[in-house]
Parts: sequence; structure tokens; C-alpha cells
Amino acid sequence: MPHPVPLQIYRDILEFAPNACVDVVIMHQDRVLMVYREREPAKHQWWFPGGRIYKNELLEDAIIRKAREEVGLDVRVVRKVGVYETLFPQAALPEVKSGAHTINIAFLAAPLTRQPEVVLDQDHSSFVWCASPAKDWNPYLKQVLKDLGWPPTKAGKKR
Repeated sequence: MPHPVPLQIYRDILEFAPNACVDVVIMHQDRVLMVYREREPAKHQWWFPGGRIYKNELLEDAIIRKAREEVGLDVRVVRKVGVYETLFPQAALPEVKSGAHTINIAFLAAPLTRQPEVVLDQDHSSFVWCASPAKDWNPYLKQVLKDLGWPPTKAGKKR
């Protein structure tokens, strides 16, 4: 059974190695769910739900777990969007001085209910269902959404 890494080992991993993560692009009615982070990395930024993959945890299981933990939603995986990399000056733990380096595997997912009710965890203070990306979002987020082909183009219009 997958489980979290003991804290001291996790600190060492963050200090010396990239961290494997899933990012869950949850789409409902052509809108993407974004959460406002209250923890590093990406503190005080809009982001996708997601996070670390545990040892022996399959990617689909990590996606389902992170959606439940962070936004209280049961989701189904639609498809993989791509593999990306992010670097931040601040890691999740303040004692890690080398910053955060993540390998992000982004997936498109859909809520299992017709009227999804978002319930945020303690690491996020707000959420929004977006119809288009905001100009101030991190370039990583914009690239994932571009690769996803979102927002959809209207017939006869170029993006």
C-alpha cells in the first residue's frame, strides 16, 4: 500500500532530488478548476490540484487521491496531457534550501457528479471554475492548458 515518506527522508529527497508529481486539470462544462495555494511552492498563486506521487502508487490512483484530498471531488481520468518540469525558489518545507524541482505529469480529469461541490483542504483558500486562463498565471499552467487545447476555439475564430 502506498504511504507518505517519513518527514526526515522527505526533507532529504526535496533537498537533493526532483519530486514526481501529478497535476489534475479538472474540467467541467468547458471550465477548469483552479485552486489558490496557501503553501509553498507556488504560495499565493492559482494552481491545479495535485501533488506528490507515493512509492508504489499508480498514477491514476495518485490523481484520484489528490482530487479527493485537495478539492473533495471524485474524478475519472480522461487522458494524460503531458510531462513538464517546474522550479521554484521555495520548497514545501522551509528548511529545504535548494528550492523545489518537480517533474509534473498533467492529466485531464472529469468530476463523477453532474454538480460537483468543491471542498477545499487546509492548503488552499479559494477556488474558481475558469472559462479562460488569466494573464498572470504561471507559464507552466498556460502551457499545460495550451497543450490540452483549452479554452476551446469558437467555430470560425482563431486563437
